[in-house]
Amino acid sequence: MCFAARPDLGYPFVVAVLLVAPDDWLAVERRDLDLPPGWSTESLIAV
Repeated sequence: MCFAARPDLGYPFVVAVLLVAPDDWLAVERRDLDLPPGWSTESLIAV
C-alpha cells in the first residue's frame, strides 16, 4: 500500500506499507526472493 505525502499531518513524503509473510521474509533474507527495485532490507522497519 502506498499513501500520498501529507505534510499537513507531519508526513512530507510518500509512505509505503509492505506486508510480508514470515516465510517470505526469511526468503528475502536468504536472497531467494527479491524486494521491489530500489528497496533494501536496511530501509525497512518491522512492526
